[in-house]
Amino acid sequence: MGLIINEELRKTIPPLSAEERNALEASILKEGLRDPILVWGEIIVDGLNRYEICTYHGIELKVMRRDFDSIDDAKVWMIDNQLARRNLTDGQKYELVSHKKEILLEKGRQKMLKAGAVGGSKTIKDFHAQSNKGLSQGDKPLIQPEVAPAHNTRNEIAKELNWSTGKVAQADKVFKSADEETKQKVISGEVSIRKAYEQVKQEEAKAESEPVQPSDNGGASDAEKPKTANVHVANNSGENEWYTPEKHLELARNIMGSIDTDPASCELANRTVKAKTFFSIEDDGLQKQWYGNVWLNPPYANSLVGSFCEKLIDEIKAGRVKQAMLLVNNATETKWFQSSAKTADAICFLRGRVKYISPNGKNNSPLQGQAIIYFGENVSRFCEMFSGSGLVLCTCKKQ
Repeated sequence: MGLIINEELRKTIPPLSAEERNALEASILKEGLRDPILVWGEIIVDGLNRYEICTYHGIELKVMRRDFDSIDDAKVWMIDNQLARRNLTDGQKYELVSHKKEILLEKGRQKMLKAGAVGGSKTIKDFHAQSNKGLSQGDKPLIQPEVAPAHNTRNEIAKELNWSTGKVAQADKVFKSADEETKQKVISGEVSIRKAYEQVKQEEAKAESEPVQPSDNGGASDAEKPKTANVHVANNSGENEWYTPEKHLELARNIMGSIDTDPASCELANRTVKAKTFFSIEDDGLQKQWYGNVWLNPPYANSLVGSFCEKLIDEIKAGRVKQAMLLVNNATETKWFQSSAKTADAICFLRGRVKYISPNGKNNSPLQGQAIIYFGENVSRFCEMFSGSGLVLCTCKKQ
């Protein structure tokens, strides 16, 4: 029987531990295949481990068929099935439900955008305006803004897992800010979400107590950071609102064609960035999905710059972000810079230092130099446009 193993579906659910797989194999060898393998067409949706064990030992397969409208619907079914059947760790449960909510949110968004495209609308907001066009003042809108896929994901996850929203908030923090080793320990169940959360908060508190330049983004080592209280100074909890000069944004728009999303911005900054969608500190861009061409000048707090860089990489890998430009300090020794550079297609190490604009309108220059990291296919255009701004390097990741 030529069944198909789909790697995208395989990765949707956590793999069995060695102990779980050995127990499953022993059960099948003793009693045969009791539960049939669920397939969609010829693609295995449930029972991959049973299929591999039976195939290896030559045991007869039992198959049950089920139709799904899309691969995303199959994923949602798999997640619900796993949550009901397996003894999962809290970390595994959180990842599964978070993934499910992302799938459903994206399905809702695509449905709205498809409906908007029929009416000539390019965004959810345009769709509402187009649908309600021509109504008199006081008339009830035909399409309410609440139709847009704006969900309180934290509350939804808490309800589905029967957790408190506080526990979900702790998990959010851990999976966004903890190092990879800690996250893996939470997923395996070796460390609880609460313990990992406390560890993250302790590390942030320690970082907050150590002086750095606000524009340092966590780049320089503590031993190298100046101890003065005057040059934009002293605390990495400090100024996160440093706006990008127009000249860099103009180059970005010329290369990418537009700026669709600015995930770390505000209304004042967006007057210059002119992004179609921007997220303020209140919106929390780390909780949102990013789309299209992204401009990212992340916050300067140590605890945030790495999270925003990691989020950008994730959105690119998910295929939602097509092009992106990341403006950060040239902190080449940091983990977040190394990860960003490895994923990028080109980098410009800017000549001199960027004269950022603070909320009061004054220009401020950090003590460290900056780099603009580009992700996308217009590498030649990027190199041409930024050749006069500094040293431009193309990465070799695609060669």
